[in-house]
Amino acid sequence: MLTTQSVTRWLPTLLDEVLGPENWWDRFTPLEHSVICELTIRLPDGSVLTKSDAGGYAGMADPGDDDKSGFADGAPCVRLVA
Repeated sequence: MLTTQSVTRWLPTLLDEVLGPENWWDRFTPLEHSVICELTIRLPDGSVLTKSDAGGYAGMADPGDDDKSGFADGAPCVRLVA
């Protein structure tokens, strides 16, 4: 069974193998209540395609852990919509 955690782990390797590491990248933009995550791929014709989604903060007591939760929540989201 695929989970968002397992997809997050194997998808970068798959993208490297299929597209080459130079032909895809991700970007994370932290906001006040969420993290916007974007995944961009360069297609064989040279055009680029970007998909994005948002991950939410979990509201954890430790600010560092809460920051990590937003990135962790956003990464699988953008990788699944790609």
